[in-house]
Amino acid sequence: TWREAFQPVDLSALLDTVCSDLEMIIRQKNAYVQADPLPTVPGDPTQLRQVLQNLLSNALKFSQPDVLPRLEIRHRVVIGGE
Repeated sequence: TWREAFQPVDLSALLDTVCSDLEMIIRQKNAYVQADPLPTVPGDPTQLRQVLQNLLSNALKFSQPDVLPRLEIRHRVVIGGE
């Protein structure tokens, strides 16, 4: 299968785009989205966008009806098999 070549992907900018795409559901659910500054990583921007969109969509979709969703996006560097 054809895959897009890896390139630097600014995850903070990508997350902003995904949040913008999901703005309507975020508002409907009165969700709070907070993110650490995210790194730029080598990857396929299309696939990384899909991963972020799926994670946020699922978090919103499966949130408890009586609790305002609070989505916190964090990252950490893992070296080796930590």
